[in-house]
Amino acid sequence: MKKEKETPNLFGMLDLSRPLPEKDYDDIADIDIYEDAITFDANSGYSFEEDYETILMYYRGDYKLFYIKDVDVIGSYAFANRKKLKEISIDCCVKQILDNAFVNCVNLKSVKFEKDEDMGVIYIGNAAFSGCEALEEIALPETLQSIGSAAFTGCSSLGHIEIPDSVVSIGEAAFLGCTQLSVNKLPKNLKVVERGAFSQVGFVCDLPERVMIIEEYAFEFCYMRSFYIPKSVKYIGRNAFPKIEIYDDEYDDEDGYVLFEGTEEEWNRIEIDNADGWLDGYKVKFNCKRRK
Repeated sequence: MKKEKETPNLFGMLDLSRPLPEKDYDDIADIDIYEDAITFDANSGYSFEEDYETILMYYRGDYKLFYIKDVDVIGSYAFANRKKLKEISIDCCVKQILDNAFVNCVNLKSVKFEKDEDMGVIYIGNAAFSGCEALEEIALPETLQSIGSAAFTGCSSLGHIEIPDSVVSIGEAAFLGCTQLSVNKLPKNLKVVERGAFSQVGFVCDLPERVMIIEEYAFEFCYMRSFYIPKSVKYIGRNAFPKIEIYDDEYDDEDGYVLFEGTEEEWNRIEIDNADGWLDGYKVKFNCKRRK
């Protein structure tokens, strides 16, 4: 009897074992605002604009408070579970957003980074925005180099994102469960698509020409008309591809296929984990050009 294929629980990749802060500060009554809301209360560690929803400051682990323009790091769990937050503005002086910094801010809708050619965030940590299910808008800065594992997992309202060319690393399950998301640009220097990185995403553009490894489940449960793979790819993991479907009567010659840049001979040299025969249901077309 053939064993039924089990769907992996990719959410199990998340390490959220560390407890969230006991005191939520979700009740605005717990926070004292002074002098046009640009100062802070030493107990809460936050500064808000007059609507109490746009946060301008964070609380650092060394118990010292800074204006956001004076700091380099937004610490782990700094804003975890803040249900009142709807908009965040991050100054270009901030270089790192650490693990779980904004995890489960379920009403957070917008994250804005101040633009600067030479300064800005270079690292977004593991699960930094995980569970921000209302997040609709985030324009990643051109300084960004690394996106951690599960960084945006479960951001089911996120509709569009362009990942800048400065990014060289995107972690496991980084955009898992972003079901409304269209990824219209991937960084040209990306070499590895990690495990489950874009699983359950609405749409992903053609892979850049330097990608060498596509890990297991990388695009599983995405639904696309076709899927382009550059000839630079050397390894494809189990169940890595999206489900390819044609949704209407209008289609071109490339729809319904895995589109490979190289020849059939080059395709056969790729190491593919096809142990359970998952690849057998795909049709591959060779010598295809990358689409814009």
